[in-house]
Amino acid sequence: MYSPALFISEAFSTGSLRLDVAMRTGGVLPGEMVEICGDEGSGKTALSQHIVAAAQRLGKTCAWIDADLTLDGNFARRCGVNLSELYLAFPTDLSQTLDILETLATSGAFDLIVVDSLTSWLPYHAYIRESPNQSPPSEEKLISIALRRLVPLVSRRALTILFTRRLRQKGPIAYHKLAAHLARLSLKLHTSLHLTLRAGGLIEQDGKIIGQHVLARLARREIAPCWHSIEFDIIYNQGIVKVGEVFDLGIALGYLLLQNGVYTFRGVELGSGREAAMQALQRHALLETLEQVIRRKLLWTTALR
Repeated sequence: MYSPALFISEAFSTGSLRLDVAMRTGGVLPGEMVEICGDEGSGKTALSQHIVAAAQRLGKTCAWIDADLTLDGNFARRCGVNLSELYLAFPTDLSQTLDILETLATSGAFDLIVVDSLTSWLPYHAYIRESPNQSPPSEEKLISIALRRLVPLVSRRALTILFTRRLRQKGPIAYHKLAAHLARLSLKLHTSLHLTLRAGGLIEQDGKIIGQHVLARLARREIAPCWHSIEFDIIYNQGIVKVGEVFDLGIALGYLLLQNGVYTFRGVELGSGREAAMQALQRHALLETLEQVIRRKLLWTTALR
């Protein structure tokens, strides 16, 4: 059974402090399957890359199955990913994607596997000539079978699997209608953490668009149940930026003080404006210290005493 203290030490941070706190576990946990869905450009890949970077910092071995063929190495490095230690696979169809995933999972050599994404492929029958004697399996059936095989591996080997999925451009689907889309139903039933991302407003600087706000809705059914909606920022040439989150939470919790118009943290003067104070936190290497203080306060405080 998981203990609250274990959450803090072994969770893979998402790169967003608000999102980590909303999860109540400090991030994505070993031994769970995660679905990250959203529209095109909503930040699914960026979020996955930050999770990979966090896992690598903990010494974990990671793999990236690039079904979309959209992995940007330069952007991945800015998110903190060490590409030289990341196993990359480039499948050509859904069946191969699932075969690679199952092979990597059963090998026992990996701690985190990302499939980006499960909705990249045309239906199986669109590119395979059907046999008159045997109809090919549908993509929904292939995904459902693969997920059932993976569930015991994930829990037994503390393996984490992230699936990204593009949302369909339709209105809300009632649960009874979801059963008609078996791939989506299989993900819903087999993954314990669901993240739905929506692109929010744009971030501008000096008249130029440099990033966007992302609205994230999360639901976790097991271990530490939670249902929350939060917002975080993605800067296009950097990835998820959490300095503003740390600053705002530091103010809200009383760790950052405003005295005579000057922000201070543990007796260190940071400046008179928000931007100046955030830059000072990074310049004096205090940002990580403040973040850890906030994490200890908000994430299972009683377990850490």
